[in-house]
Amino acid sequence: MQFHGRFWNPSRPDQAYAGRVKTKDGEPALWVTSPADDVEVTHVFNREPVIFGRSTTGRNVTLWHTYAEDNYLIEQATDDHDHFLWKQTYAYVIEGAHLPDPGAPLFRQSTATYKHLFYWAIHPREIAHDQATPPAFETAVLKNVYGLGIDAHVQIEDPPVVEDFASGGRRFHRFNGEDVRVSFTFDTPQLLSTHQRLAFNLRDLLTFSYGRSATPLRQTLSVDPDSADLTYSYRQDIKKHEPQLHGSRMALRPGQLSPELMFPRWWDATTELYPLTQILAGRHYTKRAYIEGHVLAAVAATERLYTQLKMPSTRFSKAFFDVRKRDIQSADADRDARHEEQADFTKFLSEVLKNQPTFDTKLRGIAAYANLDQIKAADIDVDLWVQKTKKVRNKLAHQGSHVDSLTRDDDQDWLGRVDDSTRVILALALRRWLGAEPLPLPQVRRVFRGRGTQHEPEPQPGTAREGNPGGE
Repeated sequence: MQFHGRFWNPSRPDQAYAGRVKTKDGEPALWVTSPADDVEVTHVFNREPVIFGRSTTGRNVTLWHTYAEDNYLIEQATDDHDHFLWKQTYAYVIEGAHLPDPGAPLFRQSTATYKHLFYWAIHPREIAHDQATPPAFETAVLKNVYGLGIDAHVQIEDPPVVEDFASGGRRFHRFNGEDVRVSFTFDTPQLLSTHQRLAFNLRDLLTFSYGRSATPLRQTLSVDPDSADLTYSYRQDIKKHEPQLHGSRMALRPGQLSPELMFPRWWDATTELYPLTQILAGRHYTKRAYIEGHVLAAVAATERLYTQLKMPSTRFSKAFFDVRKRDIQSADADRDARHEEQADFTKFLSEVLKNQPTFDTKLRGIAAYANLDQIKAADIDVDLWVQKTKKVRNKLAHQGSHVDSLTRDDDQDWLGRVDDSTRVILALALRRWLGAEPLPLPQVRRVFRGRGTQHEPEPQPGTAREGNPGGE
């Protein structure tokens, strides 16, 4: 986003300055110029939460900084000796209106469009070339979203639809998805931050589906669903991926799981399986990944998921364990209590005699839930994954590094492999929890192959059908 115009403080409309707004790497910024002898410019802009503007094309603009007390003009270098050049960053740029209080509940609807959304949102039902109207996805309802006491309605609008022609050809023609987007609609106005949170959660869903960061392209707000769209951008981290992404390489699409089921289940997962969705998506947003932290997060999420799925919480039957525990404690009670280490040893017994599943059991439990055939198709050897995950986790937890020294050995390569394999297994488990049918095994290989723990993966099947409009 970039445009030129004039900008002013709403309380000082007569003091407008020429400038431009530019969003680069996810950071909206205002650049203004002022005469060298102008002493008022900093009073106009410094620590002001809202600045108005009008572009050279006549479009109204609102700049909003949510922490205005820390927001100042910063002088920039310039060769113009008669003018100063200033830069000021903002949290939001909203095009299309002057909003004196953009932090108020004003917006009933928002839309979001992301790169590759076209391939993700292809409608699964093809139509005849002479059918007048295209099929539509069902509207999903997020009940009591974020505990606000109100429902959000989610709709995939203008999805691409494949048309069959009498000649035998199949292609996108009239309904080509050029304006495909996801909309969020409420019955009453909501905060911009609520709509932004919805967009964030949608981005996580798309990132999970893509296996790479979903790059925002356009986001809009509407005071009413029938009113004009207000385009907005906001400060964010953007990790760009330029290669094209085909639908058949996505982990989840609305053509595989109906939106009326997928959207509510995903929003449920953000809380019921917290922080699983955030961990799976978060790594793709990081520009300079600290891989050790990612591994620990993924492994911890696996262990937590075991509990969240209510898998067996004991290692032994209660009857067996209670008898054996009493026998050991009884034998310990007969020891000489006067020994200086006896009290500490008794405490030690109480700490270790716990009827809990082992880490090994938890890893294998999650793998079984995710589907062992699917995991094998992703080139992951479960036994090897369990072995290496335990080793890597223990070394990171107790040594701070997964290797003993900076030497080239087999262990050097396992940090990334354990991270990738763990995330593949978590992704497969999450697909099942969301209610999606297992992927066909050849597609598992297309989506996840090469990220596993086998040393020599089998050759990948041919991908001659990749050019088909519908994927698969």
